[in-house]
Amino acid sequence: MLDDLASGGIVLLSYQQIAIKFLLVIFCMVFARSAAMAFNRYLDRHFDAKNPRTAIREIPAGVLKADSVLWFTIGSSLLFMLSAWFINPLCFYLSPVALIVVLGL
Repeated sequence: MLDDLASGGIVLLSYQQIAIKFLLVIFCMVFARSAAMAFNRYLDRHFDAKNPRTAIREIPAGVLKADSVLWFTIGSSLLFMLSAWFINPLCFYLSPVALIVVLGL
């Protein structure tokens, strides 16, 4: 009976580890997507200002400053890399490559 209890604890622990890794992957996806979208808005701000359809977006309309959006991009990128570190070191070392692809650099 004690062996069954011990093995159940190990299985529960592995499910917890899987759940944590899953949440970290979700965090990575959210941070990478946020960084990419903000960087796109930052780069396109001059084109958006000239186009009547996109002139109402936050940066051309003056609701957000371009510097703030750039800092948000940097922060999201750093949080992406931090989340990747907690998944495993290999994910962290490859995270700059993923950012280059996602940001379109």
